[in-house]
Amino acid sequence: MFVCKINDTMYQCDIVLCFNGTKREMGGYIKRRFNLLGEEPKKGGEFFRITGNDGSIRYLIYMEKFDWLIKEYGLLAHEVMHLTHRVLDDLGFTLTDSSVEAYCYYFQVIYQECIVGIKDKLKK
Repeated sequence: MFVCKINDTMYQCDIVLCFNGTKREMGGYIKRRFNLLGEEPKKGGEFFRITGNDGSIRYLIYMEKFDWLIKEYGLLAHEVMHLTHRVLDDLGFTLTDSSVEAYCYYFQVIYQECIVGIKDKLKK
């Protein structure tokens, strides 16, 4: 399983993308990294918001597989949208006609960083 830290240049949130690993590997990663027991992620992909014992918040996106197929770009976009909504909600934003541009811009930044992270990991 590949793990990459996503560079959040806007809000400096702790975001991790895990991909090309089994559900079991992801469950083990969450247990080891965050000392949490939980369910294995859903097949395909899932978004997680994890609150640490110290109150810190971490965001994870899990993609079971990423092989540059169009459907995988779509699933990644889906999970990044969940992340976008949760991060901005945590920061006090409400999705309205006047705030939608903030959501779109943040989504764009994080989605691009995810693609960069995947590209960097898969070329090694």
